[in-house]
This record gives sequence, C-alpha cells and structure tokens, in this order.
Amino acid sequence: VNQDEYIPYQFSQRKYEMHKRFVDVQFLLAGFEDIYIANKENFNENQIFDDEKDIVFFESKPKEDLIVHLRPGIFVVIYPNEAHMPCIAPLFKQQSVTKCVAKIEADLFLENHSLLHKYFS
Repeated sequence: VNQDEYIPYQFSQRKYEMHKRFVDVQFLLAGFEDIYIANKENFNENQIFDDEKDIVFFESKPKEDLIVHLRPGIFVVIYPNEAHMPCIAPLFKQQSVTKCVAKIEADLFLENHSLLHKYFS
C-alpha cells in the first residue's frame, strides 16, 4: 500500500491510465478527490504499454462512463483494463488529500473467481 499527500489536479492536467496486471484499491484518509473511469473501448489510439511499470497513458479524453467522488470512508476498486483518471479536484473544493493505493496482483482474483476470469480474458 502506497500513501501519498498532494493537491488534486484540474481535469485538463491529467491523462487516463490503464493497467493490465494489477487491481487498484484507492481510498482517502483525508480530503476529497474525483476519479473518472471510462470504457477502454472509447480509446482508439495505439499507445505503447509499459510492461515493466504496468501502465499506459492515453492522450484522448472521451466522455467518461463514471465519476467516483472519493472522500474518507469511500473506496474504489479499479480492475485491469479499466481506464481511469485519478487525482482530480472536485468542482467544489481543491484541497490537500491523503490517499492510499493498494496494488493487488490480478491473478489473485482470477484463481477463484470464474466471473472475473471471463471479464479479464
């Protein structure tokens, strides 16, 4: 689990990202943050995936499918192949946040969950 403290960014300052090997569990200890989540099919660009860092960044910003409003006590689970743009300041407040991100090997989920196995295959 990584813990970080920062001021969230404006929407225009961030890019969508996606992972293949890890599930992200993101939760705040303090502050407010929005995370935009979009269907990976909305990105038609061919970006180079960094296998070592397990990440790809997208230049385009399609209409989001979902906005998660994080605050202390709320968490979000982001699965591999879900494009997401974290660290966005909510419209009503831009203040410091303290956030934890747990990265969990996707294979741990796949071993015993046939539904998730179909999703990731």
